[in-house]
Amino acid sequence: MLHLLGGEPLLHPDVEKFFPIARAAFPRSRIMLISNGVLLDKQGDKFWDAMHESRIELSLTVYPGMEQRFKEALAEGERRNVTVSSYNDANVIKTLDHYPLDLEGRQDPVSNFGKCDQAGRCINLRNGRMYPCVSAAYVSFFNAYFNQSLPITEKDYIDIYKAESAGEISEFLSRPIPFCRFCAIDRVTTGHPWRTSRRDIREWSD
Repeated sequence: MLHLLGGEPLLHPDVEKFFPIARAAFPRSRIMLISNGVLLDKQGDKFWDAMHESRIELSLTVYPGMEQRFKEALAEGERRNVTVSSYNDANVIKTLDHYPLDLEGRQDPVSNFGKCDQAGRCINLRNGRMYPCVSAAYVSFFNAYFNQSLPITEKDYIDIYKAESAGEISEFLSRPIPFCRFCAIDRVTTGHPWRTSRRDIREWSD
Protein backbone atom coordinates (compact mmCIF):
# COMPACT_ATOMS: atom_id res chain seq x y z
CA MET A 1 0.00 0.00 0.00
CA LEU A 2 1.21 3.49 -0.85
CA HIS A 3 -0.10 6.64 0.84
CA LEU A 4 0.09 10.03 -0.87
CA LEU A 5 -0.15 12.64 1.85
CA GLY A 6 1.27 15.90 3.21
CA GLY A 7 0.69 18.07 5.20
CA GLU A 8 -2.38 18.47 3.06
CA PRO A 9 -1.85 17.18 -0.50
CA LEU A 10 -4.76 19.14 -1.99
CA LEU A 11 -2.77 22.33 -1.34
CA HIS A 12 -0.51 21.30 -4.23
CA PRO A 13 -1.75 23.06 -7.40
CA ASP A 14 -0.89 20.07 -9.60
CA VAL A 15 -1.55 17.20 -7.22
CA GLU A 16 -3.08 15.06 -9.98
CA LYS A 17 0.31 14.88 -11.74
CA PHE A 18 1.55 12.57 -9.00
CA PHE A 19 -1.14 9.95 -9.65
CA PRO A 20 0.16 8.39 -12.90
CA ILE A 21 3.73 8.57 -11.58
CA ALA A 22 2.75 6.64 -8.46
CA ARG A 23 0.73 4.13 -10.47
CA ALA A 24 3.57 3.53 -12.93
CA ALA A 25 5.98 2.87 -10.05
CA PHE A 26 3.53 0.64 -8.17
CA PRO A 27 1.25 -0.91 -10.83
CA ARG A 28 -0.32 -3.53 -8.57
CA SER A 29 -0.38 -1.68 -5.25
CA ARG A 30 -3.28 -0.08 -3.46
CA ILE A 31 -2.64 3.69 -3.59
CA MET A 32 -4.51 6.13 -1.38
CA LEU A 33 -4.55 9.93 -1.29
CA ILE A 34 -4.94 11.00 2.35
CA SER A 35 -6.68 14.36 2.80
CA ASN A 36 -8.74 16.36 5.27
CA GLY A 37 -11.12 17.18 2.40
CA VAL A 38 -11.33 20.92 3.11
CA LEU A 39 -10.29 21.78 -0.46
CA LEU A 40 -12.12 18.92 -2.12
CA ASP A 41 -14.90 21.10 -3.51
CA LYS A 42 -12.26 23.10 -5.41
CA GLN A 43 -11.09 20.03 -7.34
CA GLY A 44 -12.47 19.83 -10.86
CA ASP A 45 -12.77 17.20 -13.55
CA LYS A 46 -9.00 17.03 -14.05
CA PHE A 47 -8.50 15.87 -10.47
CA TRP A 48 -11.31 13.32 -10.42
CA ASP A 49 -10.50 11.95 -13.87
CA ALA A 50 -6.86 11.45 -12.88
CA MET A 51 -7.93 9.68 -9.68
CA HIS A 52 -10.12 7.32 -11.70
CA GLU A 53 -7.61 6.68 -14.49
CA SER A 54 -4.76 5.89 -12.10
CA ARG A 55 -6.97 3.92 -9.70
CA ILE A 56 -6.19 6.16 -6.75
CA GLU A 57 -8.45 5.91 -3.70
CA LEU A 58 -9.43 8.99 -1.67
CA SER A 59 -9.21 8.53 2.08
CA LEU A 60 -10.54 11.40 4.19
CA THR A 61 -9.74 12.15 7.79
CA VAL A 62 -13.10 13.08 9.27
CA TYR A 63 -12.65 15.90 11.76
CA PRO A 64 -15.40 17.24 14.04
CA GLY A 65 -17.81 19.31 11.96
CA MET A 66 -16.71 17.62 8.72
CA GLU A 67 -19.27 14.82 8.73
CA GLN A 68 -21.46 16.37 6.04
CA ARG A 69 -18.47 17.06 3.81
CA PHE A 70 -17.52 13.38 4.10
CA LYS A 71 -21.01 12.30 3.02
CA GLU A 72 -20.79 14.63 0.03
CA ALA A 73 -17.39 13.18 -0.88
CA LEU A 74 -18.81 9.66 -0.77
CA ALA A 75 -21.53 10.70 -3.20
CA GLU A 76 -19.08 12.45 -5.52
CA GLY A 77 -16.76 9.45 -5.48
CA GLU A 78 -19.61 7.17 -6.43
CA ARG A 79 -20.54 9.50 -9.28
CA ARG A 80 -16.94 9.67 -10.48
CA ASN A 81 -16.22 5.96 -9.99
CA VAL A 82 -13.53 6.74 -7.42
CA THR A 83 -13.32 4.85 -4.13
CA VAL A 84 -13.77 7.19 -1.15
CA SER A 85 -13.31 6.01 2.42
CA SER A 86 -12.69 7.31 5.93
CA TYR A 87 -9.06 7.27 7.10
CA ASN A 88 -10.23 7.24 10.69
CA ASP A 89 -13.54 5.91 11.98
CA ALA A 90 -16.08 8.45 10.72
CA ASN A 91 -18.31 7.66 13.71
CA VAL A 92 -15.62 8.41 16.29
CA ILE A 93 -14.73 11.96 17.34
CA LYS A 94 -11.24 12.81 16.08
CA THR A 95 -8.70 13.69 18.76
CA LEU A 96 -5.16 15.04 18.82
CA ASP A 97 -1.89 13.44 19.89
CA HIS A 98 0.91 15.45 21.52
CA TYR A 99 4.43 14.63 20.33
CA PRO A 100 6.55 17.01 22.42
CA LEU A 101 10.01 18.22 21.45
CA ASP A 102 12.79 18.30 24.04
CA LEU A 103 14.27 21.69 23.22
CA GLU A 104 17.49 20.80 25.00
CA GLY A 105 18.05 17.63 22.97
CA ARG A 106 18.62 15.40 26.01
CA GLN A 107 16.98 12.23 24.69
CA ASP A 108 18.70 9.03 23.59
CA PRO A 109 18.41 8.79 19.76
CA VAL A 110 18.67 4.99 19.57
CA SER A 111 16.05 4.41 22.26
CA ASN A 112 13.77 7.03 20.73
CA PHE A 113 14.00 5.54 17.25
CA GLY A 114 13.03 2.12 18.57
CA LYS A 115 9.95 3.52 20.30
CA CYS A 116 8.86 5.98 17.62
CA ASP A 117 5.71 5.07 15.69
CA GLN A 118 6.70 7.46 12.91
CA ALA A 119 10.11 5.95 12.19
CA GLY A 120 9.93 4.13 8.87
CA ARG A 121 6.21 4.93 8.55
CA CYS A 122 5.96 8.72 8.17
CA ILE A 123 8.82 9.23 5.72
CA ASN A 124 8.89 12.78 4.38
CA LEU A 125 10.36 14.08 1.13
CA ARG A 126 11.11 17.80 1.06
CA ASN A 127 13.16 19.56 -1.60
CA GLY A 128 14.81 16.36 -2.72
CA ARG A 129 15.77 15.35 0.82
CA MET A 130 14.22 12.34 2.51
CA TYR A 131 13.68 12.35 6.28
CA PRO A 132 12.52 9.43 8.46
CA CYS A 133 9.92 11.60 10.22
CA VAL A 134 7.89 14.78 9.85
CA SER A 135 9.49 16.55 12.85
CA ALA A 136 12.95 16.60 11.30
CA ALA A 137 11.62 17.55 7.87
CA TYR A 138 9.72 20.63 9.02
CA VAL A 139 11.40 21.80 12.23
CA SER A 140 12.63 24.85 10.29
CA PHE A 141 9.10 26.29 10.51
CA PHE A 142 9.03 25.67 14.27
CA ASN A 143 12.43 27.35 14.62
CA ALA A 144 11.38 30.39 12.62
CA TYR A 145 8.04 30.92 14.35
CA PHE A 146 9.20 30.35 17.92
CA ASN A 147 12.72 31.73 17.53
CA GLN A 148 14.36 28.39 18.26
CA SER A 149 17.48 26.79 16.78
CA LEU A 150 16.98 23.03 16.77
CA PRO A 151 19.61 21.95 14.24
CA ILE A 152 19.25 19.82 11.12
CA THR A 153 22.50 18.49 9.70
CA GLU A 154 23.41 16.44 6.62
CA LYS A 155 23.16 13.33 8.81
CA ASP A 156 19.44 13.95 9.40
CA TYR A 157 18.38 13.34 5.79
CA ILE A 158 19.45 11.69 2.58
CA ASP A 159 19.56 13.53 -0.74
CA ILE A 160 17.69 11.32 -3.20
CA TYR A 161 19.63 12.81 -6.12
CA LYS A 162 22.97 11.87 -4.58
CA ALA A 163 22.02 8.43 -3.26
CA GLU A 164 23.61 5.67 -5.34
CA SER A 165 20.84 3.12 -4.89
CA ALA A 166 17.43 2.43 -3.38
CA GLY A 167 19.24 0.22 -0.90
CA GLU A 168 21.26 3.17 0.35
CA ILE A 169 18.07 5.13 0.96
CA SER A 170 16.41 2.18 2.67
CA GLU A 171 19.42 1.63 4.91
CA PHE A 172 19.47 5.31 5.91
CA LEU A 173 15.78 5.29 6.82
CA SER A 174 16.23 2.22 9.03
CA ARG A 175 18.48 3.88 11.60
CA PRO A 176 18.26 6.79 14.06
CA ILE A 177 19.26 10.29 13.02
CA PRO A 178 20.89 12.91 15.26
CA PHE A 179 17.63 14.86 15.44
CA CYS A 180 16.04 11.94 17.31
CA ARG A 181 17.54 13.39 20.48
CA PHE A 182 15.03 16.24 20.35
CA CYS A 183 11.90 14.07 20.53
CA ALA A 184 10.49 13.31 23.99
CA ILE A 185 8.95 9.99 22.95
CA ASP A 186 8.31 8.82 26.50
CA ARG A 187 6.08 11.84 27.09
CA VAL A 188 3.79 11.45 24.09
CA THR A 189 0.12 11.74 25.09
CA THR A 190 -3.03 10.99 23.13
CA GLY A 191 -6.76 11.70 23.19
CA HIS A 192 -6.64 15.50 23.42
CA PRO A 193 -9.74 17.33 22.17
CA TRP A 194 -9.38 18.36 18.53
CA ARG A 195 -9.10 22.12 18.06
CA THR A 196 -7.35 24.77 16.02
CA SER A 197 -3.79 25.49 17.14
CA ARG A 198 -3.31 28.39 19.56
CA ARG A 199 0.24 28.79 18.24
CA ASP A 200 1.64 28.29 21.71
CA ILE A 201 5.08 26.69 21.88
CA ARG A 202 3.79 24.36 24.60
CA GLU A 203 1.69 22.61 21.94
CA TRP A 204 4.93 21.45 20.33
CA SER A 205 7.43 21.20 23.19
CA ASP A 206 7.91 19.32 26.43
